[in-house]
Amino acid sequence: MEVVEEDLYAILGVDPEATDAQIRKAYKKLAVELHPDRYVGRPAEQEEAQKRFSQVSHAYNVLKDAEQRNEYDFMRRLQGGASEDVPSAEPALDDEAKRLRRERGERYFKQGMNRQMDRDFKGAIDSFKEAIRLDPSVAQWHSMLAVCYHKQGWSSYAKAEVDAALKLDPRDALAVKLRNTLREQARATRELEAKEAKKGKKKKKGKATAKTRAATGQVAFKKKRTSFLQNLLSMFRRKSDD
Repeated sequence: MEVVEEDLYAILGVDPEATDAQIRKAYKKLAVELHPDRYVGRPAEQEEAQKRFSQVSHAYNVLKDAEQRNEYDFMRRLQGGASEDVPSAEPALDDEAKRLRRERGERYFKQGMNRQMDRDFKGAIDSFKEAIRLDPSVAQWHSMLAVCYHKQGWSSYAKAEVDAALKLDPRDALAVKLRNTLREQARATRELEAKEAKKGKKKKKGKATAKTRAATGQVAFKKKRTSFLQNLLSMFRRKSDD
């Protein structure tokens, strides 16, 4: 598993739920503050600024791209980084706190369902991820997140959420159906790739055979033409001799 070494949100000083506009604004502010040209004549500070400027640029380049940000968020959540205080604080939560978190999660889940029905799959993904962050024990929430990942064409993420849903509830109908769909698509992809590879080999072989036939035909024609001329010359010679 890829390890998330840095908190890109912390580097930019934004919340993990920050919008694209907020991320862009934070980057521009830091880019101005840390630009190496501001530290001319101060080598030590300039070197530190360059280092931080590189970190900020890397963080922005990842988070500004929707697909890269989703991938980063996914790995971050798997490693418990989506909310650093949750893993240590969770055991101390009483029943009332857990109930409140579940209610908040349900609100995000309903929001995600509405966005999914409006075909706003990226928005739905954000809502489902927040619901799961608040309470990762609901199989249906993982299933719906998997559906949205699948709609976006992110099969590996969809598979991970399907696995999480089935681990929580092996009989989750949506997760089972999507798992079978993903397996069928993977099988079809493998068959298509094998077919294309086989087709490519046949095409190459066909070209080689055509060249061979063409070359053989030319040789045969030349041999036949040569034989005809020789016969014609022989006829003239016989007539001359007569």
